Amino acid sequence: MIYNPKNIEEYILFFLQKGSLKTTELLKNIKVKRPGTTKQALYKVITKLKEDEVIVVRSKYISLSHLWINKMSEYFNTAKHLYTTEGAPSEDFLQLEDGDKITYTFKNPNITDMFWSHAFSILSEITIQPICLYNPHEWFMLGRYESERKLFDNIRSRNKKLFLITANKDELDKSVSKEFDNKNLFYYMLGENLFPKDNYYLNIFDDFIIEVWIDKKTSDLIDTFYKEHKVFNQEAEEKLKKILEKRGKNKMVISRNKHKADKLHKIFKKYFVL
Repeated sequence: MIYNPKNIEEYILFFLQKGSLKTTELLKNIKVKRPGTTKQALYKVITKLKEDEVIVVRSKYISLSHLWINKMSEYFNTAKHLYTTEGAPSEDFLQLEDGDKITYTFKNPNITDMFWSHAFSILSEITIQPICLYNPHEWFMLGRYESERKLFDNIRSRNKKLFLITANKDELDKSVSKEFDNKNLFYYMLGENLFPKDNYYLNIFDDFIIEVWIDKKTSDLIDTFYKEHKVFNQEAEEKLKKILEKRGKNKMVISRNKHKADKLHKIFKKYFVL
């Protein structure tokens, strides 16, 4: 619940939490709390929220989208678990000593990436060396664009460097190359797997290492998706997002291991000037 709404969007969510409202009723309620709000301004925000699938409008009544409610419910349930589960608070990895590791499991790639992005953001702030990533496909820039773009923009804003190797050279792998500026963000399509398992992902932040194994069946679906789609249109986006919701065994290991990190950095030096 939004306890102290400040803008029109927050007021819409605040009032719709208790149930559907007619547009006229919604405007009337908002104007009590936010005098000067115009019908035009309200409609503009409503249009945006409809496009983002946050609300639905039927027969002049506005309601919160069940799809959005479910997404928010899943998000907060995940956050509650990660922040309150004994033995696995969300930033335990910062307390790791050399040679230690923590293992996490998640039910689908979307939830995996929620925590992954959180850990990535924290570690990218404290790292000194360039950040090195290896992905079979950089599907995050397609299926999780906003969070991935924000992570990369934060790296660039701090004038740090990021080097990403993707194992494949499919058309959609090529399409995301425009998201890398070759000044702070570098992208290399290898065309073959660097590691034995094709569902393995790797991030290196100095001597911290994030390793992720996406559920094998889901990983195969992602690879098939890349082979079948040459263009990332709305239909392709919807299909990919459904794949990322597939339940399965998704494992993440965050470790601190200077010796292993140094060895892995040597692999990246074959493709980039670090």
